[in-house]
Amino acid sequence: NFSTAVNGAGHRSEYVGYMYTLGEQHGNSKSNEIKTTIEKWYAETTLKDNPLISQNQIFCNDRSSSSAQSVTWSSGRTYDYGAKGRLEKNKTPILTCPEEVDKFTSKDSTIGNKMLDYPVGLITADEVAMAGGKYGTINKSYYLFTNTSYWTGSPATFNGDNATTFDESSGTLSPPISISDLGVRPVISLSPSVKLSGNGTWNNVYEVVN
Repeated sequence: NFSTAVNGAGHRSEYVGYMYTLGEQHGNSKSNEIKTTIEKWYAETTLKDNPLISQNQIFCNDRSSSSAQSVTWSSGRTYDYGAKGRLEKNKTPILTCPEEVDKFTSKDSTIGNKMLDYPVGLITADEVAMAGGKYGTINKSYYLFTNTSYWTGSPATFNGDNATTFDESSGTLSPPISISDLGVRPVISLSPSVKLSGNGTWNNVYEVVN
């Protein structure tokens, strides 16, 4: 889950952060449980120190507000994050990250906030939407559907009592509270120097050849 605390974690909006700082909108002083788990997994795989993995991939944790309202990190205040406004109201997913501090990159990167130990993170709700996922509508006919629920890195809303973050669940994008126990699907990006075979079709998938 997105919280490192057990009791009362869902009542603080800060816990939608891949990293967080109590009392700050875009704080990055502490890692959440998902980040810690993913980086531990990555360090134990053959991906670690693999030159085929891009060090400059941005994993966006968009904690911006979806409106011009002044966001304060306290209970009793309701607001939507950027992805909620884009995917529920406007149906306009993006591939950019609005806030520089929310651009999570590896410590060896030349861009972003350089707060990751390794170049691995979570897919964004916008990216899931571009692949075929829909907010509040079931679609089981796209390649990211696996019939298991997993977190994205995109906060959804804070209703004054609970913070929620988008997940892909049963073929739909939905925002459960941030203390929910769901799966994660780590994502990486290949280096621009990687050579591929295939054309990306069902019978001729892309394969790394170097």
